[in-house]
Amino acid sequence: MNSQEAKQVLLGYRLGTDNGSDPQIAEALRQLEHDPELALWFEQVQCADDAIRRQLRETPVPADLKQRILAEQKIARPILAGENPC
Repeated sequence: MNSQEAKQVLLGYRLGTDNGSDPQIAEALRQLEHDPELALWFEQVQCADDAIRRQLRETPVPADLKQRILAEQKIARPILAGENPC
């Protein structure tokens, strides 16, 4: 796996999840030990992810959000092949 491939794999990695057991992710994480440039890139990505996570946690959620979303929900039944749409 080269550095570019490792970056693609590591973009799907989330710290604190069990996806570190995925063989591709495990290989990409091992590559961090031998590639300082990749390690720096990964550290920056993790910092950006942490900042986004913090912002999302601090964003207030309206108490009636679920009801508002469900009230606007439009249910569209797909038209199957050969079915008359009228």
